[in-house]
Amino acid sequence: MADKSPIERPQTEKPEIRTERPEAGVLPVRVEKEARPAVERTPVSPPTIAGAVAAQPIKKKIEKSETRKEIEEILAEDLEEVYASLPAQARVKFRIEGEKAAAKVELLLKHAKLALVELIKVIREWLLVLPGVNRFFVEQEAKIKADKLIVLHKGKHE
Repeated sequence: MADKSPIERPQTEKPEIRTERPEAGVLPVRVEKEARPAVERTPVSPPTIAGAVAAQPIKKKIEKSETRKEIEEILAEDLEEVYASLPAQARVKFRIEGEKAAAKVELLLKHAKLALVELIKVIREWLLVLPGVNRFFVEQEAKIKADKLIVLHKGKHE
């Protein structure tokens, strides 16, 4: 038989074994350290054409239906003064929440059976975005606006 020589293997670091505070029935955890050289990464800008203007994000303008426009008018009614008194950040938030509320109201109005409680809830949640608003004012405005939206709904479905 041929003489067997041991196979030479490259020396590798053995993983560190932590045996700090072992609990009953828990095996020690093996932690392997990776020795990777630090590579500096520089941000790469997209190729540009000489003299070209930097691309700006494109905002798609979504066309609103006539019903949505009418809903937004009803929701915004009698709130011009309150809206004008808001700080800029609060105005943006109120407007965005108003658009979301109008979309929800439009979905509610599309159903044959109108859920008045849901309608009032959506309007109330939107009005509560206003800082320091009186809850009685919110309830009253929500009911008034819901009544107007019901009239709009009945007019569309007759």
